[in-house]
Order: sequence, then structure tokens, then C-alpha cells
Amino acid sequence: MNRLYLLAAFSATFLHATAQPDKQIASYFQEIRKGKRLPPPFILVLKDIGINSKQLAIRQKITFHLVLCMTANDLSRATAYSSLKKFAKEDFNKAAKDSLLNFTDGKYPRREELIKLIGFSGSPDAIEKIRKFSTAENPVPLRWSTLLALARLGDQEAISSVLQRARKIKVNDEVVTQLFPDLVYTRQKQVIEYLVEVLMSDETNCESADNDNSTSILCGYRVMEQLAPAIKNYPLTLDASGDIKTNDYKKSLEEIRNWFKQSNGSYIIDNRTF
Repeated sequence: MNRLYLLAAFSATFLHATAQPDKQIASYFQEIRKGKRLPPPFILVLKDIGINSKQLAIRQKITFHLVLCMTANDLSRATAYSSLKKFAKEDFNKAAKDSLLNFTDGKYPRREELIKLIGFSGSPDAIEKIRKFSTAENPVPLRWSTLLALARLGDQEAISSVLQRARKIKVNDEVVTQLFPDLVYTRQKQVIEYLVEVLMSDETNCESADNDNSTSILCGYRVMEQLAPAIKNYPLTLDASGDIKTNDYKKSLEEIRNWFKQSNGSYIIDNRTF
């Protein structure tokens, strides 16, 4: 049967299911709960229907079944992970969060992704259940992801450790691109304050995106984009590609710097998003 036809039929089935969730979704998901592999295009359909649904119960059913896809050792897992990061914290019910915790004890691929989802969706009672993955016998990527997740869950020791490590490294393009998204993920005021310091800095430690005429620029231009999803009532908005919607980056940077100065630390961090 044609793949596009299957995808269309799959989408139509789900659109019908969202109208009658109690009768349709439970039966449709039964195959997934049996351990059947869900191809990436179908996972994307699930994600789109979920994030566009106004019904919490529907979103929670979908995130639970996307979590089940995290045990796959292929593109399906990667697609499920990227999809789950698009949902809000409240879209993960107890069953989804318990499943993530249970999966960490199995021999599943990319355990660090499971850990970061636990940090995002979980509650402080998950701290002691994942702390064992932060010890020296674990691979470095898993230890770092666990430290970030512990910080996200409010573990003060982890927050201090993440901040201490970040402050030891000289800010440059690589640090802004590779490390700063992890710092934003923690959603902790102490860590965000460090990023605001970098935003305010007049040191030109980053490089422009123009490969033909590369020049040193303020790292704040990148940081003002990275902070946007993490702070409520942020005065700047992002487009679909993650860039600030502006025709004048210099003016936007000045605007966001003034906004932080005027807020005097009273801004509110948005913990609902990944």
C-alpha cells in the first residue's frame, strides 16, 4: 500500500479520534503498547495533533505513547525525542513520567535523552532516582545530562556545579552554541542570571554568521535569542527558525538589555517548556 496513503489514513484516523477520545484513542494506541515500532512520519503526525489539541487528556495520551517510542534504537526514537520536547510540562501525566523513570533502568539507547525528559517533565521526587547516573562510572554525556536534569529539578548542589563549570569557560561561539542551550534548559534563576551577564557584556567574543566577511561581534546577539523561550513576557519574539523577529539586531539587543535592567531581577522564568 502506498506510504502516503497510509500516512493520510493514519492522520484521518487520529483527527476522528480526537473528536471521540474515550472510544477511539485507547483502541488505536493498543498496537503501540504491544511494542510495535511506529515509523517517524507517523510520530510526527501524532506530535502535530497533540500540540494542536486543546484537550489536556488528548495531549497526555499522545505524550505517553510517544514516550513508549523512546525505547526504539533508530530514527523513531530520535523523532519521538524531538517531538516530546515540543509539548508542555503539564502534558506529561504520571504514567508518562513513571515510564521515563522505568526506562532508565533498562538497556535502552541514548539514556541521556530520557534523563533530560525526566528533568523537564518530572518533579523533585525524581532527583534521588536519577542521581546515580551522575557518578564517575557513567559515560560523560550521561553524567552531564543528569547534572542538568538534577538542576532543572531544583537540586541546589547540581545548580551550583553547572554554574561553576560554566563560569570557568571563556565565552566564545562554541560555548554559546554548545553549552548555553544546556544552561537555558535548567530554567534556574542563578544560571539564567549568568546568561544575562553575558547578554550585557560588551566583549566581542563571538563571530558573525557572514562566512565571507567574518567579524567579531557581541555574544549577546545569540543569547537574546536563546533566552526568549525561557522567560515569560519576554519583549522579543522568535520566528519559526528560532531567530528574533527584527530588522535591527542592534536596536533589539539594546531593548532587551534595558528590559532586564528595568526588571531588576523580577522577571519570571517559564518552566512549562523544554
